[in-house]
Amino acid sequence: ASWAEVGQWAAELFQQPESLPTELGPVLARLRALPDDEARASEALRWVQDTIRYHSVLLGESSHRPHAAAEVLSNRYGDCKDKTLLLVGMLRALGIEADPVLASLRIRRNMSGMLPSPDVFDHAVVRVRLGGNAYFVDPTRTGQTGTLARMGQHLEDAEVFPARADSQGPVVVRSVLRSEVFRNTLVERFTLDAFEGDGQLDTEMILNGLDAETFRAALPQLDDVQKRQWALSGYDKRYPGLALVRGPEFTDDPIQNRMRITSGYRVPKLVREVNGAWVMNYQAANLRGSVLIPERITRQFPVLMPSYPNTLQYQVQMRWPESVGVVNDPSTRAIESPFFRARIESSFRGRDASLKLVFESLAPEVQATELPTLIEEVRKLDREVGGVLVVGRDEIKREGLFGLGRQSAMDKMRER
Repeated sequence: ASWAEVGQWAAELFQQPESLPTELGPVLARLRALPDDEARASEALRWVQDTIRYHSVLLGESSHRPHAAAEVLSNRYGDCKDKTLLLVGMLRALGIEADPVLASLRIRRNMSGMLPSPDVFDHAVVRVRLGGNAYFVDPTRTGQTGTLARMGQHLEDAEVFPARADSQGPVVVRSVLRSEVFRNTLVERFTLDAFEGDGQLDTEMILNGLDAETFRAALPQLDDVQKRQWALSGYDKRYPGLALVRGPEFTDDPIQNRMRITSGYRVPKLVREVNGAWVMNYQAANLRGSVLIPERITRQFPVLMPSYPNTLQYQVQMRWPESVGVVNDPSTRAIESPFFRARIESSFRGRDASLKLVFESLAPEVQATELPTLIEEVRKLDREVGGVLVVGRDEIKREGLFGLGRQSAMDKMRER
């Protein structure tokens, strides 16, 4: 009849004996020796993730009621309910406030507008309270490192339901360090010594949170050939003849839950001449697929925003040949829409040109009636980003007879 009754039903299912199995004694003793509660909670989570294999046996009451901690430890496997109950018991034994939480991988939002029912849920996680903050951790995941605040969160903004007798309704999952954990950065640095010569490209990608964890889990499965193929993916189509000359090199920071990947390339014919000007193409590859435009605009159902709730940062830097001299004041443009926020900063001084784009997704989905507005905002963003860096003929020093060449705009500015 009410969400309160669902809470009472769930609380009864997750009851457990006051004392944990003696087998956990040495584990708890080691955890108590850690410096603070956050370290103890993080290590307890990792122990359950890594020691208890995920395996689901949905027979009889096991479809809803978790197995006792002693049975899970004996089997060394369990499903989401089993691992949740075990982790909650361990955390409470360490004096850390923790509760089982019911979640749905099918229905993430607007749960509070539905009729109360246990059948809404198909997953279980743990809510940990530390220092006034709530952390929602999933003991069925693997490869999570660092502090609770830096761990990836696949239930961000989802409505979940604490399995407590005093629960009145769903609560919303929101990461404490949301802007840092959901951030992806790509920097591309181009260098060109001569217009007709080969260029050099150095890339740096920084992954955080879920992206770092996904990459960390996949990396041991890749051999050197597959790593090089991954580094070439996309670039070889954009720049025909491109060759990988360095890397990819992977720097893992498990404490900050961050992965840094660097590579170096040789790019033949990096620029092309168009009507006396030189043009270089670039592409914000980490923004590809961040906004989903369906083939048919006339529809009734919302469209998901794949990038939500990420902040995506892209930066391109281009060092032109020494003969280039440009004086352009730095500029900043902003695009504000109900769906995303973007900030574009560009500058061109001397031979160095740069553009930086910060894209922040603001909505998990776009209603069908708002699709025309979304398309117009995306077009506006495309126009602002451009995708090309250009050097005009008047911005190039041209050597004449006996080295007496025409001045560039930069030379004239220096004289003045």
